[in-house]
Amino acid sequence: MFYFDIEKCTEALLLHVLPQYLYNAKLCEELVEPQSAVLAKLTVYSVYAALENCISNRVHTSRKRRHDDSEDIEMSASSKLRRLNDNSSDSSLYYAQGQSSSIIIKEPLNSALEMLYKSFSQLAGKNGEVTPQTQFIFEFLVYVVQCGQERGQVVLQKMPSEIVSTLIKALPDNFNIGLILRLYDLSSPYGRKDTARDLCLLRNMRLR
Repeated sequence: MFYFDIEKCTEALLLHVLPQYLYNAKLCEELVEPQSAVLAKLTVYSVYAALENCISNRVHTSRKRRHDDSEDIEMSASSKLRRLNDNSSDSSLYYAQGQSSSIIIKEPLNSALEMLYKSFSQLAGKNGEVTPQTQFIFEFLVYVVQCGQERGQVVLQKMPSEIVSTLIKALPDNFNIGLILRLYDLSSPYGRKDTARDLCLLRNMRLR
């Protein structure tokens, strides 16, 4: 049977493959359309696949542990009823894990994403300069919010907010209000503050 370790593959993609395309002058020349968009989409799909795999493994392990513990116990009618109630609450917990606020990215994916965002901060396009890396970073963020739905905030939670501001200065025509609203966690004060800042920046860039 063919075994595919999506978490290790994603880690290799983020830590070894992408830096080659972002920093190597020769490979950087290949970050043009449609290759740039395809690579950005592959990266985002891999990140979400690794995240889903990690969540599924934790849920499976937790449910298997509960099942094994119950096999060796003879339960009375009252204990069976209590067990049903416990399963009901566990089910609520299971579905709650679909909420972005309850999902925590585990290692090594967390560190790999942090390293990727550090690279993005260096390459996003200082002083409004547009490079192949600038376009790739923008496409990565677009696919994160498009493909991840509510889980996009989980993937973006470690992203330095100045990356978005830098991209807006470099690519103002590529941004719209809807995209900016989805790049931040609007339930947090910092997210609302960053959103307001970038919306004002986008307005000012378009008034020039």
